[in-house]
Amino acid sequence: MVKLSRHPGLWYMFLASVCLSLVGLSIKYALFLGLPVYEVVFFRGIGAAGCIYIFSYRQKTTLIGHNYPLLLARSILGTGSIFLFTFALGNIPLGDVYLLNRTSPIFIALLAGLFLREKTSLAVYPLLALAFTGVALLVKPGSGPINWGSLAALTSGLTTALAHISVRRLTESDQDQVIVFHFMLLSAGLMIPAILFYGWIVPNVLQSLTIGGVIIGSLLGQLFMTRAYRLEPVSNASLLTYAAVVLAAFWGWLFWQELWDFLDFCGALLIITACILLPTVSGMSASLYTTHD
Repeated sequence: MVKLSRHPGLWYMFLASVCLSLVGLSIKYALFLGLPVYEVVFFRGIGAAGCIYIFSYRQKTTLIGHNYPLLLARSILGTGSIFLFTFALGNIPLGDVYLLNRTSPIFIALLAGLFLREKTSLAVYPLLALAFTGVALLVKPGSGPINWGSLAALTSGLTTALAHISVRRLTESDQDQVIVFHFMLLSAGLMIPAILFYGWIVPNVLQSLTIGGVIIGSLLGQLFMTRAYRLEPVSNASLLTYAAVVLAAFWGWLFWQELWDFLDFCGALLIITACILLPTVSGMSASLYTTHD
């Protein structure tokens, strides 16, 4: 049994999960208050990029990139993931969004061999079957019209996986803060056409507080997560990232009375179990499965 007092990195990862679950809560509430998806993504990107710029300026570190084609690809993939994640938060329960987004290890296991030429263990495939069974139990395809929210959340897991794979290549040429800065800045820039076409809503006080919650929660989540990975092996610390799913489900129940039924619970159990085991049995570097958003 792991004693948390001997593993401060696990405490930091739990704090990161709390912050990141509150990001989803803040986004969902911002959408509930009438802010459009593109505006939420814009504020999240410009706020985070601004904070990284100030930090880098004070530390006298550069934000100039080296591999701009791959930085562009990573930023577009990351922006797609954030947009789909935000769209899903406005359409399906909070816990469902986090769970389907956290399926990225499934897609990493499927795609890393193709893009990174890393050998995949045969033991991965039963876990993939387990995970997709869990997705089917949660999404319940065929039970009604296409659920675009669920499809968006699941697709955000795919785009997150592709973003992680690109980050793996980018770390050979660029620092973490450079990668995140360009990603956040471009995510804001990509929302400008939508703002110009659909119009700009000036946030009121309550909407501004939710935007502040998104920006602060994202930055604190990344800070705590970075600290956790410095103090604890990736294979241990990454297990607690799924605490964000449980917390998100709790916030959904507390504020919107969103409850999982028996099939939802079984699906969640299968997905989380498979995704926790995948980094161990895949034969790939555990760092590939860690989040950078």
